[in-house]
Amino acid sequence: MKKSRKWHFSKRDYDLFVSFSDAGLLRKTKTEMFWKQVVQKAYPKVPIAARDTIEAGREAWDRIRKSGRQRQNYRDWQQLSDAIEVGEFMATQIAGKAEGGAYARLMQAWLKLNGMDDIATSTRTYMRQVREHAAEIEAWRNSLLPEQKMKMNNPKTILEHFERWRKQKQP
Repeated sequence: MKKSRKWHFSKRDYDLFVSFSDAGLLRKTKTEMFWKQVVQKAYPKVPIAARDTIEAGREAWDRIRKSGRQRQNYRDWQQLSDAIEVGEFMATQIAGKAEGGAYARLMQAWLKLNGMDDIATSTRTYMRQVREHAAEIEAWRNSLLPEQKMKMNNPKTILEHFERWRKQKQP
């Protein structure tokens, strides 16, 4: 079951994103500044709810960075994941697909503009996998004791324990 987004892009917003590639702005270039400019031009067209999600993600990342692993909060990781989902969506809409050089450069530019470029690629991958199984993971987390929940905050840890639980559950 796919979770519903707190934000959405209208058809008009999508057309504006696509117009960047139609205008030839996604030409092959090696300058980082170019990709930042493309993302900056798209940013004003982002819905307010998505901007709020990004801001909440920035704040959550600051709290995560400043706290030790034992003091990290699962909700902060969720907010960060939601913000990165907005960035992935924007990069996909501008690049036209969720893969390839243009997408990777746009995503990196988005991460830099939002102060999240120091998040490891593997961590972003774990967050994406947690998002894909969000409903199942929430149900599993609700079955845990509070002490167990407090130990499982990082996306990698959550995914490892969830996968182990899922394998045990299957006959």
